[in-house]
Amino acid sequence: MLHCCSSADHPRSQGAIERFHQTLKTVWRTYCLESNEDEKEDVHLLLFSTREVVQESLGFSPVELVFVHTVHGPLKLLIKSNDKPHKLFDFVIKFCFKLAK
Repeated sequence: MLHCCSSADHPRSQGAIERFHQTLKTVWRTYCLESNEDEKEDVHLLLFSTREVVQESLGFSPVELVFVHTVHGPLKLLIKSNDKPHKLFDFVIKFCFKLAK
């Protein structure tokens, strides 16, 4: 890892982090528009979602690079679920029990 020092008045010199900030702003704006809320408590969920996504240039997600294993978030638990519940209520109850384990 290479540490680069640059001026705070010149954000273009830190292209990678500025691109991440742009992505984070877009995610936040989309979340606020869809939920009609501007809640600061949900920032950790948005950060988790951006860290879980595989980066095209690397082929890995930031979480995989830091922790050297895949983190199973709520979306992956839903997708990999083999249960095919007949009712939505039963599905939600089973999912809550899975999260509690």
